[in-house]
Amino acid sequence: RLVQYRQGEGLEGWALPAGTLLFRHKAALAHQLAFHADGSSFAAAGENGRIELRDATTGEPITTIATGLRGVPSWLGFDPAGRFLLLCHEGDWALWELAAAQVVARARTGRFYGNHASWSRDGRRFAFGDWESTWMADLTGLAPVVRSRVDARPPERDYPQLQFSPTG
Repeated sequence: RLVQYRQGEGLEGWALPAGTLLFRHKAALAHQLAFHADGSSFAAAGENGRIELRDATTGEPITTIATGLRGVPSWLGFDPAGRFLLLCHEGDWALWELAAAQVVARARTGRFYGNHASWSRDGRRFAFGDWESTWMADLTGLAPVVRSRVDARPPERDYPQLQFSPTG
């Protein structure tokens, strides 16, 4: 499946490889999109930090998450097991646990402008960064703890691209 948002067209879902239109929701708004690990649903980031989890076949909303983040998340992504949804926006991050239907951890780490994040393949760690710094959080305990700040500083006004190796 492929899901896309186009201004004026709304949210669209396509079956691949045939390219068959599965759904179109003109009123839907999505600034960021992320598929759940099993492909059955996806997250769509709208206004005011609200995230809608939607069915991947029909595009219909399943539930809405009020994250408490200011504005529209600049990055969101599910962990590899589909247990958590990580949301980042301008120095804030929140970790939503799907089974508990709540934010289980959040932090403000700095002035993030154009942040990006990545999950380790095993889902135990995630990293996030901005123009100023890169941080890593470890989920081996009950809640994530920021374990280290990576000293490698990207050039001024450069958007970091983060990716864990397969051995993470």
